[in-house]
Amino acid sequence: MRILAIRGGNLASLSAVFEIDLAAEPLRSAGLFAITGETGAGKSTILDALCLALYGRCPRLSNDGVDDDVPDIEGQTIRATDARSILRRGTSSGFAEVDFEATDGQLYRAGWAARRARGRAEGRLQSDERSLTRLSDGQVLESQKTAVTKRVEALSGLTYEEFRRTCLLAQGDFDAFLRARTQERAALLEKVTGTGIYRDISRRIYERHEAARQALAALETRRAATPALPPEARQALEAEAATLHEEIAALGPLLAETGAALARHAARTQAEARVAAAEAALAEAGTAEAAATPERDRLARLEAAAPLRPAHDARRHAAEAVQELEQRAAAAGAQLSDLAAALAGARDRRAEASRRQGAAEALFKTLGPVWTRATQLDERLRAAAQDLAQLSEGRQQARAALAQAQEAHAALLRRAGTAEAARDTARAALETRPGSARLAEQWPAIAEALETRNAARAQGRAARDRAATLRQQAEAAETRRQSLQAEEEADGQTLSAAEAELARDRSARDALLAGDPQARHDRLTRAGTLLDAARRALRTHHEATGTRDEARARADTARTDATRHREAADRAARAGAEAAIRINALEAPVDRAEAAASELAARLRRHLSAGEPCPVCGALSHPVQADDALTGLAREMRAALTEARATRDAQARAEAQALSAAEAARLSAEAATSAANTAEATRDEAAATLADTDHRGRQLGLPPLPSPEAPGAQTALDALGADTTTQLAEAGAQLARLETLRGAIDATRDRIAALGQTRAARAATRETLSTGIAEARATAAGCDADATGADARAQRAEAILHPVLAGLGLPQDALGSGDLDRQLGALHDWHRDQAAALSGAEATLADLAPRIAGAARDLAAAQQALDQLSTRLSEAGTRAEALRQDRDGLLEGPDGADTAAHRSRHNADRIAAGEAATAAAEALAATEARQAALLDRQAQASEALGPARTRAAQAGARLAADCAAAGIAPEALAPLLAEGPRAIPELRQALAALAEARTSAAATLAARREDLEQIRAQPLPEEPEETLQARRAEAEARRDAAHSRTGAIREQLEADDRLLGGLRALDAEIAEARSQQETWAAVNAAVGSANGGKFAQIAQGVTLSLLVERANLHLAELKPRYRLIQGAEELSLHIVDRDMGEETRSTRSLSGGERFLVSLALALALSRMGSTAQLAATLFIDEGFGSLDAESLDVAVDALEALQAQGRTIGVISHVEALKDRIPVQIRVSRHGGGASTLALSAPGL
Repeated sequence: MRILAIRGGNLASLSAVFEIDLAAEPLRSAGLFAITGETGAGKSTILDALCLALYGRCPRLSNDGVDDDVPDIEGQTIRATDARSILRRGTSSGFAEVDFEATDGQLYRAGWAARRARGRAEGRLQSDERSLTRLSDGQVLESQKTAVTKRVEALSGLTYEEFRRTCLLAQGDFDAFLRARTQERAALLEKVTGTGIYRDISRRIYERHEAARQALAALETRRAATPALPPEARQALEAEAATLHEEIAALGPLLAETGAALARHAARTQAEARVAAAEAALAEAGTAEAAATPERDRLARLEAAAPLRPAHDARRHAAEAVQELEQRAAAAGAQLSDLAAALAGARDRRAEASRRQGAAEALFKTLGPVWTRATQLDERLRAAAQDLAQLSEGRQQARAALAQAQEAHAALLRRAGTAEAARDTARAALETRPGSARLAEQWPAIAEALETRNAARAQGRAARDRAATLRQQAEAAETRRQSLQAEEEADGQTLSAAEAELARDRSARDALLAGDPQARHDRLTRAGTLLDAARRALRTHHEATGTRDEARARADTARTDATRHREAADRAARAGAEAAIRINALEAPVDRAEAAASELAARLRRHLSAGEPCPVCGALSHPVQADDALTGLAREMRAALTEARATRDAQARAEAQALSAAEAARLSAEAATSAANTAEATRDEAAATLADTDHRGRQLGLPPLPSPEAPGAQTALDALGADTTTQLAEAGAQLARLETLRGAIDATRDRIAALGQTRAARAATRETLSTGIAEARATAAGCDADATGADARAQRAEAILHPVLAGLGLPQDALGSGDLDRQLGALHDWHRDQAAALSGAEATLADLAPRIAGAARDLAAAQQALDQLSTRLSEAGTRAEALRQDRDGLLEGPDGADTAAHRSRHNADRIAAGEAATAAAEALAATEARQAALLDRQAQASEALGPARTRAAQAGARLAADCAAAGIAPEALAPLLAEGPRAIPELRQALAALAEARTSAAATLAARREDLEQIRAQPLPEEPEETLQARRAEAEARRDAAHSRTGAIREQLEADDRLLGGLRALDAEIAEARSQQETWAAVNAAVGSANGGKFAQIAQGVTLSLLVERANLHLAELKPRYRLIQGAEELSLHIVDRDMGEETRSTRSLSGGERFLVSLALALALSRMGSTAQLAATLFIDEGFGSLDAESLDVAVDALEALQAQGRTIGVISHVEALKDRIPVQIRVSRHGGGASTLALSAPGL
């Protein structure tokens, strides 16, 4: 990597924009150049700009120093290590740029910038910005801060720390590696070369070794806690199991015989209970059927009311029509009454609106000429107002300019006064402390001595504190180790108790396993399930048989009833048809007879004359003359017609009732047939289920199941099921106890295994504690030695400071003061600030003199302009007032001053009056039209009301006649019809269901009684039921005991088989774990350690050997007299002096110039030890020569010239005069007061 140019501006004391172009003459060919200037002028700021542009960090703001808050503007603070703190105070922005040639041969520009908000010097600091640009095409490669750093590291091959060691040796960093202690040197090697990975590897090896050791110990503990059965014990258990199986087989026939006898007893008891239940069901069904009498009466009323629904609806519709017409006529009359007043008001409003319209038109014509005159005056007034506004604005601007000029002149005078006061104050202050100037000149040496002394004292205190802490840790570890020993003894007692508990639980478990409870429980569970299914199937078979027979009987009865009802419906239909024929024949003659017998017809007949035409029909002959005979004939014909209609309606009701009854009977027959078929299928399915259950039960050892038709079958099945349930409960209790014992055994085993692992881990912890105690005590002794060495270094530094304190008039015991650094630093800073204040005040006064004179001239010109504008403004005001007097009074009203508004208001009044007149006329017309519509609606309603009332009366009469014929009161008809057409079939179905239920209950009772008689026909066993139960219980107890012992033996043998299989796998695990533990033990012995230090020390030793080898290559060119070697102590360095017969010496014996050369060789070697190992082409050295004598300085310069001859560009920053004389090409940093400095290039020939 080669640096080509450095640029910047507003960084610390460098106020102006600067550029150092290393690719241009004379720096390009010089190779070696110096950066010179006074202390504090800003020489190191150039290197800060270099680092900021490349990495966003700089040496002076290193995190190794103080990182407290420092004040910024407006009460804000900023961290001391924040890169933005380098921005010069009083400026709004600053920047740093570096052009460099990367390892890929391309040219790049890295930039850094900081700015304040709104571009103002008093604004808040904003986030700093960074960028990386390729110069060949101007492309910005990165703009994010982290991305820029990563790309710069990739292009340069150097991290920030590597750049500081290879390209930039800042103040205090040059010989850091050479002066470092062993621990500091190890940390530096680890950071630079990445050997920290070896510490992690060493720690992980130790952890893997400990894990492998603990895993092996745990497996061995498990192996010791799992014993197996001897061979002779297994043979004895197998023989006992065979004997028990024979005993179980011998008990089978006895249990079967006893169970059959008990089943006969249970069958009789169950049959008697079923008969009692059937008798109760029949009684309940009869009671329910008797209670349904009100529902049957209700069904009859509903069937009688159903044919009357059309007449009822006709009467209701006619009444609703009359009511609607009456409401329409009344509403129209009320609206006409309300409309009369509204019509009169509408006519009055139309007349008033016409009058107002005429008045508005006349006034608008009168005001026309007045508005024209007012408009002309308004235009002239507006022009005058614009002139006044412009002149007034000009006068305000003139006044502002005058005030600004006065303020500027006064501000310059104040600044001049302030500068004079500052100058006098600074001169007086410097005269009060004449010794501060000498302190400032010697400050670098004094600061270095103070830093060395403070660091040594701090290191001594830290070493003593570290030693005390380590000894406390050792004591605490010893206490912990003794506590672990006590815990080990307690866990040993707990382990013995757990092993005794395990033996007791195993004995109880083996006793249970002897009876094989699991096999017995499984068999009984399956048998109980099968018996439950058999009982359900048997009950289903019996119930389906009874249901089938009853349903078939009901179906036959329903089909007979349906045939009878259909025949009755046919007879009613024929009678109704005959009545309809008679009605058709009588209706027309009756109407004519009644018409002839009416009062109107009688009056017409009295006025008939022979030979004259009839006014109704136009006939000349008049055959009907006898009124009495005609009336009698009409009455007889009406009676015959009424009788025919009654007959027709009665036959229609009879037909409907018969058809309904026939349909109900048909549905009942279909339902009964379907029920019979379903019952038959259910019966067959139950029989098949019983057969399958019997077959599966025999496989489980159950006795044959009874046939569904056999008497007492249900009782036998119930008895067998109850016995199976009892045995199953016993087997379940044994299994629960066995599971509890197994859980207890597993828990005890886990506790034993956990105790083993705990004891193994405790042993490892005790071993680790012992090792840590020894290491802590040894490290504490080393810390004591370090504290002694630090005290010696502090005493040497204090010897240098004693004469300095004497020269400043301070007592020698001031070194013991904790704030000596602060006092001397404050005195140095005070002198620097006072000198800067004096220089800045003088420069400010020189700058202000011409500016004050110019401000006075500007003030006089501003006053003259203001006077001229005031005169013109007064004249324009006089002209505007004359025009305003002419305009006032032309127009009246609140808007008289605004001609357009005045005209618009009167025009709006005129338009509004016309619109109001039009609206009033339209409203009158609408009211008259509404009155005509209401009159028409009222006439129509009145005309239709008479016929509607006639129809309503006729419909009411017909409904009353129909109700009387059906035997229903008219007021009772509406509630019956409100129940809806679905009420009749629902009632019929409910009543049929009650009858069916009673019939079914009777059939069931008969079947249950028949079953009981069949069972009673079979004799009971001679032995009573109690004797049989006792015999079966005894046999079952013997059988269960044999099963229990057999199961226990089987479980014990299976457990022993599993244990033997597990032990074989466990032995294989132990062998594999032992192999891994031995491997990790060997690796751990070589490089493993708990803190990772063992392998890290080996890696650091190898790294230091490589570093010494490469440093000697550089040292052979720089100073052939010396050669570096590793010392016997860990990571120590010594010097071999070839001129002194290969004498080995300490590096501390080197002179200043020799230390400079050795440090330079180490720095160059370190630069090749990183991850990239790139040799930089540009090197900057900052203040590494302050303590060199003339001879050492010559040696150092010769070394730098030798490096320059290798093609590297070297920049030296120093204030040493002799060094500046040896290097002709220089960049001079000059101070100009006010804390500002500038750069200038100096070379021969410029």
